[in-house]
Amino acid sequence: MVQIEELGELRGDDLAQLTALTRDLHEDTRTPAREEVERIVNDPNIILTVVRDGERIIGMATLYIIQKLALRSSLLEEVIVDASYRGQGLGRRLIEEVIAVAKQRGVESISLTSRSERAVANKLYQSLGFQKKETNVYRLSI
Repeated sequence: MVQIEELGELRGDDLAQLTALTRDLHEDTRTPAREEVERIVNDPNIILTVVRDGERIIGMATLYIIQKLALRSSLLEEVIVDASYRGQGLGRRLIEEVIAVAKQRGVESISLTSRSERAVANKLYQSLGFQKKETNVYRLSI
């Protein structure tokens, strides 16, 4: 049975499953230390939501809450559903759950980035009310 839940603690091989999922987005993803993921799970301003089929993690999304001077915003990252489970509406259900939790926590906006070649994902985001913004994204690797 498929369930969507906030990850409260790592169990079993959750770490390996999360790493495998993130490699679907970024092939060069390193395996994080268990302590790093536990810090994320225990941080009240980070919501790591997973989709489970039994004990297997088949999807995930991470919401980073940012308290700014004038508003409480957030950044949605690592939205991934295992390729063998796509097309079943799980991505939609996952993001709807993240949005509901964000509202409960007083978040006023959610931003995300998505490469243009991810047409299906971009269509999903737009169908959920996300609006494409014309902005430049800058990154400094340090």
